[in-house]
Amino acid sequence: MAISGTLRHCLLCVLLVGSLSAAQAQTLEELWNRYAPGATHVPDVANAAARQESAFPGRILGEPQGEGESAFQHAWKYRSVTYELHYADPERLARSIYGLALHARDVSPELPREKFFGGVRGFHYATWQICRWLNDTRREGKNLSPEEAELADMLAQDGVIRRENGCEPGTSVRHVLGAAPGKKRSFARSLRHERLHVYWDEDIGFQARSRARWIALPDSEKEAERRKLKNYSQDNEWQLIEEWAVSAAEAQAVP
Repeated sequence: MAISGTLRHCLLCVLLVGSLSAAQAQTLEELWNRYAPGATHVPDVANAAARQESAFPGRILGEPQGEGESAFQHAWKYRSVTYELHYADPERLARSIYGLALHARDVSPELPREKFFGGVRGFHYATWQICRWLNDTRREGKNLSPEEAELADMLAQDGVIRRENGCEPGTSVRHVLGAAPGKKRSFARSLRHERLHVYWDEDIGFQARSRARWIALPDSEKEAERRKLKNYSQDNEWQLIEEWAVSAAEAQAVP
């Protein structure tokens, strides 16, 4: 799919319990630079000082979960263009994006709904993906669940999307992500995983190199990696490549 003149796959991520683990000792920038030295990022218009003073789009839903690097107001590289939702209740998070995950082909329709609600602890979408989902839902005459409607309302109220004549991106925000704590994965690890997906999307060169590495894998290794990602839709290979590459980046963290 061509976006802004560059071949890119759909930006999406649903974090399911069972993903590869990640340590927390490095900052996101240190981790990414170690994994992808010389990476080419889409330029961030704000310098470090300006980012510290910028707004922090998003909401904290329930008791604050993060501190330090995982704090809501941590000024990581792409914070000013990322709308963050920090959930205390993981099921509330999962229910808010179930229809979106199906629409984006993140997960198979055969995945039991209750397994989805019990396993999802994070997500990451581009604003244009969310608008496509809302527009298609409206055109097809489908109803949003209460949690899905809550998500759409928050994004509209905060200017991330506009819904005057259908849905379209509203502000300079390009990414929407959410994270919640789980029994097997902490809030900090879930949030780091989703923020790394933003780094992936902003680094076009890394996307291309990862795709080339995936294609070059022997069939046996590729099948082994697919089994690790069994909860994701196996028909959406570009998503599998992204999850595989981001999990590999997480594994570079020093315990």
